[in-house]
Amino acid sequence: MQIDFKPTVGNVVEVAEFLRRQVNIRTSTRVKDLDVQIEGTNGDTSVILRGRSDTYYVKQLAQQPLIELQDDLPGMLGITHSPKIQNKIEVK
Repeated sequence: MQIDFKPTVGNVVEVAEFLRRQVNIRTSTRVKDLDVQIEGTNGDTSVILRGRSDTYYVKQLAQQPLIELQDDLPGMLGITHSPKIQNKIEVK
């Protein structure tokens, strides 16, 4: 995956915005009301996807950029482990 923007290390707002853009690119903005939240501490960090989708395929597609960036996320977030990915996108 080509990274066109490097968020400031440890800035969760910038990292969340970066991930939101990556999800929008991958899904062609087919996740409505997309929100990416980063919660927790160094020992228990989660990246949470929220929004609405018309299909399970798009829900699954939305998490793919996070999976591909899993090895880079600790460095972006300034933590020592890979965060959990929680896909809470609703399919309607």
